[in-house]
Amino acid sequence: MIWSRKGAAEFIEKGKTITMPVDVFFQNWLSQSAKGLGVWPALVTPTDMDSDIWSEAKAKKHPT
Repeated sequence: MIWSRKGAAEFIEKGKTITMPVDVFFQNWLSQSAKGLGVWPALVTPTDMDSDIWSEAKAKKHPT
């Protein structure tokens, strides 16, 4: 995400009380406020590496 100082301050204020997962919060907040901005082409591209979260979940499901 690209933040303005004002946007970051609003996120901190609105996100003080956790009511949903952060990705859902962002989707709702940016859609409802019409302040979300998509950038194409992407400024950063993902790698083929598994996330730490995914790796930990797989390890718990299939312990060696």
